[in-house]
Amino acid sequence: MKIWYGTILVTTVVLTSYLVIVMGKHLPMISQDLAMSQESLKTLQEQLTQQNTLLEALQADVKALSGNKSGVSVPKPSQDDKRKAAIEALRSGFAKLTEAEAKHKQGDLTIAVDSLKASKQALWQAGDVLTSDQDALRALMTPIDVIISQWKKGDKTADSLKISTAVKTILQKLDGHS
Repeated sequence: MKIWYGTILVTTVVLTSYLVIVMGKHLPMISQDLAMSQESLKTLQEQLTQQNTLLEALQADVKALSGNKSGVSVPKPSQDDKRKAAIEALRSGFAKLTEAEAKHKQGDLTIAVDSLKASKQALWQAGDVLTSDQDALRALMTPIDVIISQWKKGDKTADSLKISTAVKTILQKLDGHS
């Protein structure tokens, strides 16, 4: 029985010695990793603090702009300015229509479709402000959609000349009133 106790005691001493040696080798690496982790954590905390400060400043700016608590009034565009912008949008739409028709004649239907879509957007925006011509501009949306559909299918027989003529007529009328 004493032999077993002696063997267990020697084994325990050998294992303990082995663990002390292994821990002695790995302890500096663990300490170094811990120090690096703490430095990284400090850096992240500093970055988070800076970002939080920036976020608070942005929130204050947004709140000031939305609430306009500074007393400074933000000028709103006048109806005349809106009308001028709408006429420019209409001119832009007409230019896009012309570009679409030119690309259609060249056989480049993909670019023609893109130009026609852009003109549709410009005409719609102009119609939002030019209420006297809104119905006429809105009435052009369906024919534009039909032409876009045909061009997408490769049908080159459809053209946008009637739409261009209608927009040109509206522009001439607006130029006469300006």
